[in-house]
Amino acid sequence: MKKAILILSTCLLAGLASLSSAQSNSEGTIKMLKLRDGSILWGDIEAHTDADLMFHRRDTGGMVSLPWSFLDPGQEHELRLAFGYIASDYQEEMVAAERISLVDGTELIGVILSRENNIMHVKNVQAVISLPVERIAGQAVQVQVPASDIYSRDELYQQKLLQFADGLQSDNGAEVALANFDLAKWCEGIGDYARALSHYQAVPVADNQWPLAELQPALERSQRKAEAQAEVDHLREVDRLTRRRNYDRAFELLADFTKLYPASPLLDDWNKQRERTEMAQLVTLRKEVANRWHAVAGKRVREAAKLSSYGEALAYVTEGMSEEILEGVTKELASIKKDIKPEDVRILFSEREGGRWRKASYGIGTWILGEEKARAGIDAEPEQGSKGEQDAQRKALEDKIKRYLDNQKAVRSSSGEGESPEEFWATYQINSRINYLLAYYAEFGGDMDLRRAHFSNCKECGGSGVREIVSLGSATSGSEGSSTRLISCPVCHNIGIVRRISYR
Repeated sequence: MKKAILILSTCLLAGLASLSSAQSNSEGTIKMLKLRDGSILWGDIEAHTDADLMFHRRDTGGMVSLPWSFLDPGQEHELRLAFGYIASDYQEEMVAAERISLVDGTELIGVILSRENNIMHVKNVQAVISLPVERIAGQAVQVQVPASDIYSRDELYQQKLLQFADGLQSDNGAEVALANFDLAKWCEGIGDYARALSHYQAVPVADNQWPLAELQPALERSQRKAEAQAEVDHLREVDRLTRRRNYDRAFELLADFTKLYPASPLLDDWNKQRERTEMAQLVTLRKEVANRWHAVAGKRVREAAKLSSYGEALAYVTEGMSEEILEGVTKELASIKKDIKPEDVRILFSEREGGRWRKASYGIGTWILGEEKARAGIDAEPEQGSKGEQDAQRKALEDKIKRYLDNQKAVRSSSGEGESPEEFWATYQINSRINYLLAYYAEFGGDMDLRRAHFSNCKECGGSGVREIVSLGSATSGSEGSSTRLISCPVCHNIGIVRRISYR
């Protein structure tokens, strides 16, 4: 069995070593961050996620969390590529667009062209979409996206020609050559190798002093890829699907490539793209497995909380729920990797790293855990020397409470008196049941990482586990003076605390 798991883990996570290497190479070598507003930070990248990075500033010594959107787009692309959060090495131009949330839960990304008669016209590379405002679920958010997501190759080229018009039409041959060279490099970036070749060829025509040794590799590269433009477009579509997280379709196109172009000169490019797609899929699975696991666990716990019997609910949470969560997460992750197996999911979840700490509380039901589980991990208060009459009185009260609690335990163990867990569960509110069962699953289910438990005093008894009743005497009976007696706290049942769990 161990051998089978090792083989599975090796096959499933083959890209992990290279990903970790890329991360470690990038961390510790990046000392300067360029921000979108033009400012610069010096320091070290300590950690990162797909949402942000933790940066240790050299100037203040502080640690800051920087969302990727705060970075200069060029450096953001470079770092996200190095850390494996994007799967393309094309240095493609980024453009401003709007992300529009729709009422059906989906999103539309494009450039808003106009708004008229309650219709918003949005352009992306597929079409110009007429969007009724009643389908929109909030304000559009500006984002940076690859230019090819919004414009066709011809549209991008015509826009770029306008930007280079002055250089291309200059009377100075050196300026014309430089404009053609820069435009050719840009054409390579959008995968338009025929136009790239044309502009590279125009460079020595405009300036016969241009170093041909510098130009030759670019000419050969663009010539080779211009002749294989269909293969180039095929691989770029794989890259686009990878960025869209449509990995199954991307792998289908990769398989089609070897059938359609068995002797293609771009087989090295095909292999690199396959590795990038595998790495991107792995990164997505690692991120989503934890998110989906917690979400499915929440659904299963809500169902368990509806069970009328405490024993039945607890048995389900500790015995059957983990497998049901695994089954549910496996089904959901099939949208990312259609042939993923439950054992793949279990390995991914067990090897997860980081993630935010979540909290769950047993609430006033802490007492039904039993004293040993309820107070496990709580620090005993250190004994202090006597400091006077008040301390002596406090010590006497504590001794009295202790004797009372000991007596209560003896009574309960001999007579079975007191409220039972089943009786309590029948009156426990549904939301409190959900929290209780989630805490129990997190602590005793064996799936979660735990931090030290947290405790707070029962609000009813202040943590003593008892309530003190003071009798002031009765004028009718002729009794004088006062007396005290202790009763069990009706909320915490002598436990005195509420137990909370932090897990991830």
